[in-house]
Amino acid sequence: MIPSWMYNTLSATEDGFFLKDQEEQIPEDAPVQNPYVMLARALLKSRQGNFSIADDIAETLKATGDEDAWNSGGYLLAHAVTHDDLYKIGHQLMATEKGTDAAADFTRSFICKVWARAMMLTTVPEMIEIYKKTSDVGVQIRILLELADMFESARGDLYDLIRVGAEDFDEKAYLDLLMEQYSSAIKKVAKTGTKLFYRGSPFSFLNWTQGLLKRIADFDPRENFATDRMFFEGHTGIRCNHFFTSNGKFLPHTAAATIEDFLESESSSNYKAGVRYFFGHRIPD
Repeated sequence: MIPSWMYNTLSATEDGFFLKDQEEQIPEDAPVQNPYVMLARALLKSRQGNFSIADDIAETLKATGDEDAWNSGGYLLAHAVTHDDLYKIGHQLMATEKGTDAAADFTRSFICKVWARAMMLTTVPEMIEIYKKTSDVGVQIRILLELADMFESARGDLYDLIRVGAEDFDEKAYLDLLMEQYSSAIKKVAKTGTKLFYRGSPFSFLNWTQGLLKRIADFDPRENFATDRMFFEGHTGIRCNHFFTSNGKFLPHTAAATIEDFLESESSSNYKAGVRYFFGHRIPD
């Protein structure tokens, strides 16, 4: 059961990385073993710059079959855990999955989403192999969507070519194309000294934010701005639930105004290229 004070926390279109109604503390009578309470503790710890939360999250997820809890924990893993810990936890979770094919596919999709949103470029070949092991078409599509977001500055050909299950989908050609993108990206990051790659470029939070503003201005309904909200909110610690209406509709003008205010602020100069941050704290990748 989700506690009322955390009902929309770690929801990309609602309270995001904040607790309900700005009550930024865990009630004293909160049940200790509740998975959402455990995730809330990890969230508050990471917001203070303590990123030693990977094992706690992994144990929480392994102890529950609640997919909503897994999805919530996935945001913390992707945005507030070091790459070394993420790689280890990913393989641990896949190794312990002994359930049905559907459960195994869910875990595989989960790991690919976390690795992709953590901008772990070097895991792309493994993600492609994970894709090949999945049996559910919907899960395969979700994995390819995450990879497309790594390699395209805005949703375009890679996104549009994802036609898993269709007779005219050339899977081998598509996977070969992804590997070509990967090889090109590896060369690009080698020149910059960063391991991070997302939206078609070696990652710089300020450059990514400028790109987000452009995508908002161009407004393509194919874009998933909920994912972008978690990137922006996670890096800055700026509460962004006002980016969406109560029914989850994205508000481009409102979002753009908040992002522009950040870029014009003095704090924006603290964000260095090739670095991930969580609530302004540098993640030691």
